[in-house]
Amino acid sequence: MVFVTFLVTLVGITFASSVVQECYNNENDETVPGYAGWPYGINCYITDDIYDYDYSELDELKCVISKKDTGHVSFNKTVTVEEFFDHTNYLGTFINEIRENYTYNYQVHLNVTLAEGELQSYSKQISIVGIPFSEQTCEEYIATSPTQSPIVYIDSPKQFNFPAELCPALEVDDNIHNVTRIWMRNCSQLPANVQIRNNALVIPSANFDTAGIYTSAVTYNGMTRFVTIESVCVQNPPSTNQHSITCTQSELYASVGDNIAMHCKVRLGTGHFTRLDYKVYWQKNSSMEGMVVFECLLLNEVQRNNQSKEICILEPPSSPCYLYTPSPEQQKPREAIVNVFLDLGQITSNAFGPYVFTATTNLEPSTDDSATIYLRMDVETNTAIIVGSVLGIFGFCCLLILVVILNRLVLTVFWKRYFKAYGDENDKKYGAYIDYHYSIDIDMFAGEEIKHFVNLTRKELVGLGFRVYDDHKDGDQGMRAMRLEENMALCHRIVIILNSQYVKDDWNTYNFQKAFQQMIHSKIRLIFIILPGVKPYIKKQAAKNDIATSGNCLVLREAIRLNYAIHCQDRKKFDRRQFQLQLEYAMPKLKSATDIRKSEIGRHSMTCNEMNVNSISNNEVHENVV
Repeated sequence: MVFVTFLVTLVGITFASSVVQECYNNENDETVPGYAGWPYGINCYITDDIYDYDYSELDELKCVISKKDTGHVSFNKTVTVEEFFDHTNYLGTFINEIRENYTYNYQVHLNVTLAEGELQSYSKQISIVGIPFSEQTCEEYIATSPTQSPIVYIDSPKQFNFPAELCPALEVDDNIHNVTRIWMRNCSQLPANVQIRNNALVIPSANFDTAGIYTSAVTYNGMTRFVTIESVCVQNPPSTNQHSITCTQSELYASVGDNIAMHCKVRLGTGHFTRLDYKVYWQKNSSMEGMVVFECLLLNEVQRNNQSKEICILEPPSSPCYLYTPSPEQQKPREAIVNVFLDLGQITSNAFGPYVFTATTNLEPSTDDSATIYLRMDVETNTAIIVGSVLGIFGFCCLLILVVILNRLVLTVFWKRYFKAYGDENDKKYGAYIDYHYSIDIDMFAGEEIKHFVNLTRKELVGLGFRVYDDHKDGDQGMRAMRLEENMALCHRIVIILNSQYVKDDWNTYNFQKAFQQMIHSKIRLIFIILPGVKPYIKKQAAKNDIATSGNCLVLREAIRLNYAIHCQDRKKFDRRQFQLQLEYAMPKLKSATDIRKSEIGRHSMTCNEMNVNSISNNEVHENVV
């Protein structure tokens, strides 16, 4: 098992005083600035090598400071080791007031006599250039100076000293120069519990009233220079780290595909959050076999380390630190809570089971705590999903069946045209034998109707690539009865266009009987095109007591049932596309007919192209003439 340890530290921030530039380096000759109107000191501490010796190795030290230009000795003194390191008295000389744009050149010599009598000499040249002094207000100094905010706990002490180094350097001796040193909080008076000891600011016991920005200043000859800025951020004492774990839920119900996130809290007690030094992890399954451990990351590390779908996130609590006196409500200690989230993303069936969250402290004495969340399958939701899916599939199937039913003719013709095998030609000369009743005795409307359907039927059959035999036009009128069966046998289908006159006519009845016999003996299928009003007429005639009439109608009804019938509506409601499909469905699929049909389509396309070319040529000729 792999555990990941997290260490979040919010205390122990090292305080750095105001950032100051070193104005000279003890090892090299330097040109340094000095504020005009202020004193400036040149001291003998020009090397760090002396600090490498023990006191017992040193005897005495002699310092000589002279002006380089004139050689005038401004300072010459021999001191013991104790006096050199005492710093009680200034070891050097002062320029009382720097003049603006003037350069002071000094040579410093330091001779160190060792206890063994050996002499070590050090020398350095220092040039001080006077620069103008620009006085600032306290507010201006705070606005333009960098600062850090060390955290100070309630009831804790804090001390700030005057800076040892500044740039330009501030070299004054309180025994020689008339200077005043002051401290302020937020550019005003200090709180009552803040003390000044040897120019250092001391907070014996911090509280929320001591929060703020502290500045120190030095006044000389009416000029004030701010030299220190410190921020005191006051905070409640840290929590005890006596942790416990609580989770928002002990059980979660979900379905496959849901986005699932688990949430637990590590309670660290009252006080601000300082550090989380724990092994924090989520573990799926209690047994070692098949166990999965999820790594926990701090919130700001998630983007850098998120390589997997599942991710555990640590969210430390906010711990406010006040640079001002907060309200009574803000001063109350808060409970430190670390939020821990396990985001599983869209779960799969393998995600269900127990998840154990554990936090173990690395502090002494070591303690741990854990909580378990069970991720269970939502049976009701899954049942509803399954039922809904089944109903959806059933509805889709019903819709598909409805579409097929409504378009079964189109689908059947499509399958027949492109996938069904060709039928046997059987050396038949014609595709269809057309039989119908037409005479000059029928009324004009019936005559126009039968002519319309006969011409339409012939045109559609020819368009399908079939040759049509029309006994009224193609047969020998004197030999019709003798050659009727012979002519029908030359055809693949017998098409009978039924109107009420056809049922009444004896010759047509005879033709029908012969066609019916061809169906029985020669397996020639019949196609009935039934005009409007014929079906109820046949039914009415079949119910009569006249045996001859009713018998013929009963046979006709049976023949219609055994064969394919196309029921036509009146011409206003007639659907020609439906009629074409029904004829194509009822006729056999013959290769000869398909070839004829393709050749006709090709010839028609060529004819159209020739017409377009001729049209273009005529236009060109016309344009040339113009």
